[in-house]
Amino acid sequence: DAVFRALQERSMQRLVTWRNKPNSFDPCVATFAHQGQVQSLAVSTTLIVGGVGKQVYVYDAATEELSGTLDGSADVRSVAVHEGDDVGWIVAGFGDGTIKVWDTATLDLKAEK
Repeated sequence: DAVFRALQERSMQRLVTWRNKPNSFDPCVATFAHQGQVQSLAVSTTLIVGGVGKQVYVYDAATEELSGTLDGSADVRSVAVHEGDDVGWIVAGFGDGTIKVWDTATLDLKAEK
């Protein structure tokens, strides 16, 4: 299975993901157009994107499809993802100090502080 990596362009409006295989001819697998500035991203089997605006975007890293959006309370400052064997979490921190946690499988909100 490929290991995915991601980065954001200097303009902060496009994301690039690639397979971490140095022998690949063209390891870039996708670019994701994103409206607004990207402040934070996290990569696992999902690509989690947060930035200016009150939403966190969840992409399937393998298919490049948008899986869903998660509503926040202010601009997204930081995102993280953990996908374990039994449970996975998406965590986002917002500009107003709010932290939210969602289940990766269902995208249901599980906690807010």
